[in-house]
Amino acid sequence: MKKGYALPAVILAICLLLTACGAKPLALDQTALSMTVGDTAQLSAGDAVKVSWNSSDEDVVTVSAGLVSAKTAGTAIVTAALENGETATCTVTVADKLITEITLSASS
Repeated sequence: MKKGYALPAVILAICLLLTACGAKPLALDQTALSMTVGDTAQLSAGDAVKVSWNSSDEDVVTVSAGLVSAKTAGTAIVTAALENGETATCTVTVADKLITEITLSASS
């Protein structure tokens, strides 16, 4: 390598290692969700590719490709992770469905 190219090559290498040359940090479009049992909601990790998704409590919510499904009342943290170890989270609170109507019928 010629002397004149050594410094730019080092700067480029540092840029690639430390900042991915302008790549945005991993972030979800929502950091908190309130849901009702049976609801679904879609989380997005923006332009990130190869995101793995995880729920801290799969009894409360499950997540697949960012689609969160509310199972039972409670709170869980959904985590999106990249291969480089970078993570972003969303706290999901699930409430029981409220009974809004009761229908009675007379029997003979």
